[in-house]
Amino acid sequence: MDPIPTRTMSLALTTALLITLPLTTGQGLAEAKDRIPVEREAEEYYRYHERMRGFQEAIRDVLKHALEEDMEAVAHHARSALPGNLQDNPQQDSQNSSGDDSSRAARQEVTPQPFQDMMRATHSNFQDLANDAHDLDDLVELQQRLVQIKDVCIACHSAYRFEKR
Repeated sequence: MDPIPTRTMSLALTTALLITLPLTTGQGLAEAKDRIPVEREAEEYYRYHERMRGFQEAIRDVLKHALEEDMEAVAHHARSALPGNLQDNPQQDSQNSSGDDSSRAARQEVTPQPFQDMMRATHSNFQDLANDAHDLDDLVELQQRLVQIKDVCIACHSAYRFEKR
């Protein structure tokens, strides 16, 4: 059996550290009581949690397929993290995602602007990764893109917590 290529081993090691370091050190994570509550009705509360799990699954799948050097799958999984309307129409502003206009406007009114900005940054980062996947020759650049996405996740989870109304 051939030895594992150095860059593949490096990517795997960095990925493991990227995923586990914030969990094991607790650095940057505020106590739940110190985070800003974002109140949502039960159905929407669960939908937000499902979307965030989807982000983590997309990151995992992007890494898996990057290790296999399958950039078509990398692009596919990066797009899977986008709301449905952005998967279908990547040019649409991510601010205009799921729900009718009146309920979206109501949510935006009660949602802190920095939280909205972080969600848009996450969508934009995944969209950029999907668009650029075929041009990424360097797995280190792909890692850097995933670090940017994870940084937004960590910042958001450090600042906010969801609560059911």
